[in-house]
Amino acid sequence: MEREPDFIKIVQSYYSFVDQGNIDALLQLFDQKIYYKRCALELNGMQEFEKFYRQNRSISGQHTILHMLFDENGIVFVEGKFEGAWRDGTPLAIQFADIFFFNSRGFIQERHTYTDQGNVCLTTFWSFTFRPYGSYRIP
Repeated sequence: MEREPDFIKIVQSYYSFVDQGNIDALLQLFDQKIYYKRCALELNGMQEFEKFYRQNRSISGQHTILHMLFDENGIVFVEGKFEGAWRDGTPLAIQFADIFFFNSRGFIQERHTYTDQGNVCLTTFWSFTFRPYGSYRIP
């Protein structure tokens, strides 16, 4: 039970670091063998993951967390919305679901992202017996 709030704090920190553009701090949350699946994109290892955030990420803006659930095994589910812009300035507003998998050392080992632009039914994730953490806006 003690680890659960740590998982939540780490995930909250992740979104804050992304929104602030603090890539150095963001990378410290992830294991060196990170696997990241974002729709059709798959990244393996810290080198690919870091390159994505430093060079290839094409959006910037603000995340708002609508729901956050976790289990005792180090899995955190997040449903939220993102409002911002593409790199060329075109406005962007999407809803997303993220799943974070933590390893035994407390690092994020794996992350999956799904968006409403990929015909994903976000409500499917909330039918499990996880404890809700609440809603908040990233400061």
